[in-house]
Amino acid sequence: MPKTKTHSGASKRVKVTGSGNFKMKRTGMRHLQRKNSKRAKRRLSVDKIIRKEDAYKMRFMMKAKNAKRSTPALVLDLTEEVAA
Repeated sequence: MPKTKTHSGASKRVKVTGSGNFKMKRTGMRHLQRKNSKRAKRRLSVDKIIRKEDAYKMRFMMKAKNAKRSTPALVLDLTEEVAA
């Protein structure tokens, strides 16, 4: 069976939070900022939590990255049991 690979575009744009949600930067802050009000620019500077419907798709794209994260915790638990 082939290895699961993380979607490279998704891994550059999306981060996984500690609670398992996905967050990303909002669009519209690259250029042409003069026309936006200060309030609009402040709102765009805050990271966005991805909706539940889209997070379901992101889990499949980021599958390999999440698996790497959970592996060290399993190794530590096994070594503690052996030492005890």
